[in-house]
Amino acid sequence: MIETLSARVSRALLIAAALFAADHAWADVPQVRVTATKKNFHATDRVGVEIDTRAFRDGSNYRLIVVPAGSPDPIPNANEFALASTSVRGGLVRLTLPPGPPGASEIRLYYIPLDSSRFAVAGRAAVEIGPRTPNATLAHDLTNEAKALGPVRFEAKYRDQPFNMEGQFLRVETRTAGPTWEAIIARTYKGPRDYMAMYIGHLGTEKRADGPIEVLCLMDAENKKNIDRAAQLNPGDPVLLHGHATHWGRVYESQVVIFDRCVFAK
Repeated sequence: MIETLSARVSRALLIAAALFAADHAWADVPQVRVTATKKNFHATDRVGVEIDTRAFRDGSNYRLIVVPAGSPDPIPNANEFALASTSVRGGLVRLTLPPGPPGASEIRLYYIPLDSSRFAVAGRAAVEIGPRTPNATLAHDLTNEAKALGPVRFEAKYRDQPFNMEGQFLRVETRTAGPTWEAIIARTYKGPRDYMAMYIGHLGTEKRADGPIEVLCLMDAENKKNIDRAAQLNPGDPVLLHGHATHWGRVYESQVVIFDRCVFAK
């Protein structure tokens, strides 16, 4: 299983109180409002939030993150926090955050006070995140790890290691695989074969140029059960798939993680 950046930040927050002195425990800012778009989120949902800092002028470097409820406020590792959190401008802003930790959680808006160089909490909102499928990797975690490791190290880690992955169905395309020179030479080519290119991720994720944000599942379209199942899916529906993560890169003009030999896990 992958220990994600957000998981490491959450774990570190639980022991942070022992690492910082009491003078870093600022109270939340009354002029700042943080509101979740709803109370309960599915495990594969991005977490919707609205912030309003228009009445507050005494801070900078706003960042949002979803952490387990009850985690200490101080940030023990600034580098991990920067990678796991989302930068946001001040003012009235509505956006979504990556899926949060399961169970009782909290959206926190951090900022740096004018008289300090360390982050403090400006505001927070309680949310409940649904349970994840046991022994399954979240699509968001897989794409983040792919970006962190790079294509070669990512492929080396996951080669020939099938696992379950869950995320949200985004879209599907049917394509036809033609012959390769290897198949022709070996006389194994038996004609064109249809396959499905199914994209899995999390609705609302912004595109980025430095790494993948979606998983591309390559699935046999000659199997009618696969076609029938895919036809029932709508964008945002949670799905659980089984396959092999091979590598990541640009495919069909998108940066994706390739999830090969992909089948529906349930």
